[in-house]
Amino acid sequence: MDYDCGNHKHKRGTIFTTPDGFKYTQHKARPGVIYLRRVLHQKVKCKGSAKLNSESNTIYPLKHHNHLVSDYNTEVLVLKSKCVSAARSSRERLSKVFKDVVRDDPSAIDIPYKTLESAMYRARREIEPPIPKGVTEFCQLIVSSDFGIYYKGEVQVGCETGVIFFSDKIKISLSEVDHIYFDGTFYTVPSQFYQLWTIFARFGRNVLPVIHCLLTSKHEEIYTAVLARIHELVPQLKPIHGMSDWEKGARNAVKREFQGIHLRGCHFHYTQCIWRKVQKLGLSTVYHNNADFKKLVRSFMSLPFLPEDQIISVFNQLEVRDLPLSEVHMNQYTIFKKYLKRQWIISTPRNELSIFNCQHVTNNGAENYYCRLKRTSWSLTRVYGFC
Repeated sequence: MDYDCGNHKHKRGTIFTTPDGFKYTQHKARPGVIYLRRVLHQKVKCKGSAKLNSESNTIYPLKHHNHLVSDYNTEVLVLKSKCVSAARSSRERLSKVFKDVVRDDPSAIDIPYKTLESAMYRARREIEPPIPKGVTEFCQLIVSSDFGIYYKGEVQVGCETGVIFFSDKIKISLSEVDHIYFDGTFYTVPSQFYQLWTIFARFGRNVLPVIHCLLTSKHEEIYTAVLARIHELVPQLKPIHGMSDWEKGARNAVKREFQGIHLRGCHFHYTQCIWRKVQKLGLSTVYHNNADFKKLVRSFMSLPFLPEDQIISVFNQLEVRDLPLSEVHMNQYTIFKKYLKRQWIISTPRNELSIFNCQHVTNNGAENYYCRLKRTSWSLTRVYGFC
């Protein structure tokens, strides 16, 4: 018998239910047709399957089920009960809790996480206190938690706030630090704040996070106030070298508070800015198809590897090179060269742009750290997950 499944969105994980109560989920897709397999029933080795015509939204059974519909409902209820109980008793990410439960219950391995996520989330919220309405309540929550030992106070500048965290155990080691890196992320941060801004220190060949700051904006004033407070709390932190992306507010604040620091810019972010400009001007196709243009763009990207006193002269040589481009592309290329000269040659100090003879040319240590945090973003964007 054929069934009309209605106006389902054909996404992986979507559950399709036929009028007789059997449930299917997407297995694989082909043009115009989606193949479905049974949900659940590993232990009875059910081979029930069907196919879905994506144009008519009609399900055609291929192989019949070898069990009753009630068997499915029983196993779903048992698994749901286990997941809800685990969500209440564990502070792990809900997806990890679900995987742990399924791992211990192989018979339920085919039940998609999305079918139980809402119930698990509601169970988790039942055991958590009310979510703080502002920064002050958030700080009170932190102080009263096990992580209160890392809380070092908050700084206010007008309507903006910064909250500082670090371990007292690291203070002694910071006197030996001569290289720092700093970066911010907007993904893994509680909703009361705008970003998580972190200072990293280099110990030998390792780059480690040492000071975390939750900020409600990215204005230069809040960076300056937070760094001034850090300077008071950790006066022995006197770095000689620093590296970050090209955010002007943060860089100005670092140079103001750490007098004499030799601050360089991350080469990855430099090349990223250039490539985005190429894309914005519609020159990405030319880049891939024109070897001369590609070589020239990559030469501009390589300028920071030169000694600072050679950057301008080499840029001038590259700027006057002729390229076989159409009139439209030549106009865009002219705009591109003006951007490079204005943004990177005139406005950016050459001693900050040059990474000649530098051991580290990017702040990838910070990026890798935030990448790992982003994998747990569901919990870290929530207050109680962050705690």
